[in-house]
Amino acid sequence: MKSPIRIFRNIKSKVYMELVLFYNITGDKAAQLRSLCEDMKMLCRDVMPFEFGNRLEDVIAGRACQPCGAPVLFSDEMLVFVGVENGKLFDFLDKFAKRGISPVPLKAVATENNVKWTSAELRDELEREHRMMSGRS
Repeated sequence: MKSPIRIFRNIKSKVYMELVLFYNITGDKAAQLRSLCEDMKMLCRDVMPFEFGNRLEDVIAGRACQPCGAPVLFSDEMLVFVGVENGKLFDFLDKFAKRGISPVPLKAVATENNVKWTSAELRDELEREHRMMSGRS
């Protein structure tokens, strides 16, 4: 099966091979993260709450739609990195800290496995991992 990761273009026709999805990130923090993404030649976009119940691969590919049934919402901030190689990811996180951007505890890299999950399922898994890593059960 082909990966849902595509080459994205912004409105200035610059080619970006990496994408950062923003969940519930607003205001100054969103502006700071957008600036960082642009400086690093990474595309970013806000994931809208109506997309939270869609599979991540559909969100990445721009195929997300209003899911059937009750909406799946969460308020946690979350970042999902798509097509970002380890070295660039570590560089991003280093610059993130150096710029003094307030932390986003829930972060993930899109993988062949987790793109089948909904954004809400990914958030739940990250929250479980975050609790375990911080010693909270």
